[in-house]
Amino acid sequence: MEKIEFWEDKQKGILKATLMDKQAEDWAQAVFNDAKRDKRNEPQNNKPTQLRRFYDEVVRFDSLLKGNEDSTAFEKYLPYVKMLNAKVSYANGRDHVTGRFVEMIKTCVSHVETREDFEAFKSFFEAFMGYYRYLHPKNN
Repeated sequence: MEKIEFWEDKQKGILKATLMDKQAEDWAQAVFNDAKRDKRNEPQNNKPTQLRRFYDEVVRFDSLLKGNEDSTAFEKYLPYVKMLNAKVSYANGRDHVTGRFVEMIKTCVSHVETREDFEAFKSFFEAFMGYYRYLHPKNN
């Protein structure tokens, strides 16, 4: 599985060509495969609704940033974006998500230092969720 890298050339604003397809699909497959299963082969963690909560939080930050004229808005929200690490660790401790999902979130969040990085993260997470939902089509 390819390491998550957002940028081909950050200076020019060129994202990795594989970010939204191969990387997102590979990570969705890995997170899906990492889920604990019951006797009926139903996942007991990494459920789409649980993962969606994290994605929704990223989208919430994005909407707060888009509606904000303050030039320091991103810097003000960055510590809260970084707090996703604590939240995903907590969810892992409660056995709602697995270590693979924690690894994905922590890797992505570690790359977020600018508004552009955040946009790349949000887009990657959106692609990941699309692939994950494809792998887990039930309405859970």
